[in-house]
Amino acid sequence: MNTPSISLIDKICGVPMISGSFNAQILITLTAHYRHIALNVFTRIADYLSPDVIEAPVQHRNAALGIEYPEYAMLSAQEELAVNEAIRAIITIVPEWEIYFSLPVNYRKLSAGKNMVSLTNHHIPQVIFLGDKAFKSEHWLAEVLIHENAHVWLGMLCEMNHFYEATQEKYYTLPSGTKNKDARGVIFASHFAACTLVYYRRKKTNGCISSEEAERLFFLEKYYAGCMTQLMEMKELTETGKGIVRMMGEEIHYG
Repeated sequence: MNTPSISLIDKICGVPMISGSFNAQILITLTAHYRHIALNVFTRIADYLSPDVIEAPVQHRNAALGIEYPEYAMLSAQEELAVNEAIRAIITIVPEWEIYFSLPVNYRKLSAGKNMVSLTNHHIPQVIFLGDKAFKSEHWLAEVLIHENAHVWLGMLCEMNHFYEATQEKYYTLPSGTKNKDARGVIFASHFAACTLVYYRRKKTNGCISSEEAERLFFLEKYYAGCMTQLMEMKELTETGKGIVRMMGEEIHYG
């Protein structure tokens, strides 16, 4: 008798930052072992979870794949303080997210960041690049950090499964107007939007949402709904991709 396989989403019990049942430790462990197999440079599995330790082998691998590493500088002391204060403020609103912001992440300043907000790439794990525009206000920085940390966590899943069949690749336009996104890009967009909705809805419930944040909540609800509507029609999603979309829809309602 064949034993049914367990999907990646079932193994980790949900979607990071969305599902109350999600097991972060299982995803962390799976990711470390996957990187060990992919990079095979360290004997200690824990080393694969340190962005400082894996930076050199990741850059070497990415260069062979033609993936550019952004030019960056270190955050200033003032910027680093702003990031830390924003993280504390986020956890005050959503205490169950403390585990997500406990993962080692390197925050770097984009050297060409005058017109950029932020950047992450699952090929450059556990690094968040921040542009000048990320620091325009306290509440905006909080949203940016939620957005990019959502990408970091979903990116760990993406390292092991690309969420869609590349042989059926199609391109989509996000509700913001950004064009030429594949199915994976729409999943990432939908997930970050869902995470920001968790935060802003909690602030609204607590009676501490500002008028600017309320505007963002309104926009992101429409953005999330637009992403999810497209995702529900996609035929190219893998079982992992389908599982992410299904669980997001169950946890964060739209439409």
